[in-house]
Amino acid sequence: MPATRRAFVLAAATGLAGCTAMPDDNTQSPPGSQSTDTDESSPAQSTPDGCTMGYHVTVEAFAPVADLPMTVEGPERDLVAAAVAEGDAGYETYGQSPLRDGVVAHEGAYYWLTVTEAGTETVPAYLFDISWENGRTAPDDATLYAYEDLPANDREAIRFLVPDGEGDELGGHPTQSFSGRERPVPYPDGGDESTLLPADNVWVRYDGREYRVTTGSRTTTDLHRYRYTADQVAESDADLRAWATERYVVDLSLSETQRDLLDRASGDYYEECAPASDALEGIQEQLSDDVALSHGGGWYVAVDDTRHRLEILQWVE
Repeated sequence: MPATRRAFVLAAATGLAGCTAMPDDNTQSPPGSQSTDTDESSPAQSTPDGCTMGYHVTVEAFAPVADLPMTVEGPERDLVAAAVAEGDAGYETYGQSPLRDGVVAHEGAYYWLTVTEAGTETVPAYLFDISWENGRTAPDDATLYAYEDLPANDREAIRFLVPDGEGDELGGHPTQSFSGRERPVPYPDGGDESTLLPADNVWVRYDGREYRVTTGSRTTTDLHRYRYTADQVAESDADLRAWATERYVVDLSLSETQRDLLDRASGDYYEECAPASDALEGIQEQLSDDVALSHGGGWYVAVDDTRHRLEILQWVE
């Protein structure tokens, strides 16, 4: 069944909908030794035709030093540095927190970053449409403003609307075209002295591109405040491996059928239709949300002398 036709649902250890999972610095191949317990249903070789709901299982390598810390770049790195140096750091955004709870690396040590909401403020905003096409310029009879000539609140509005960076694949500004419709743009001052708001439909030249900008009705948007605290959990790579072992590792007890299931999930993936087999249920019962990996999801599991990231996802067609 093509994966493009599926929707993966929220992972939950208690409901046989998983997160992600993979062997550790010391991992080789996944489980393979034998057991005499064979009273479970044998896992299917492949997902049967006509299945509209099922489970997707992967077993992959996992190295705490390389895989556990969150990727932190740009302004996020400054937030982490401030939280480490000062004990905590504040951040305001009209979107979501750029960081979440989990392990971060800073100057050779490792910290547990905790994110807490510090309040929300509702501010005035206006709905904006914006569009740009590569090579397109403003018509001769259009009103065209240079970004640097706009008042401060309008300059902030344009920066809010236009993606940062370059290149679609990087999540930056698209290379061929870009558009946004009815986006609530904050005007904390209510729009006083704005040039754009009374104009309705204008063009703005910004960073070498000409954007068509249309303003709409007044609305509101939320300004979110977050606090970030950093607590050191490891002073070195070796310490992080030890901490991850104590914090996350689940020692799995497997029957022969369960080992067979995980063997099939190793290096590729294993699937079965819902309802889950006895083998899969037996594995899932040994897992819980409390020990799920904070970054990347799944579980850090031990089978005999090897460790892996185990992922169990539920999907629906």
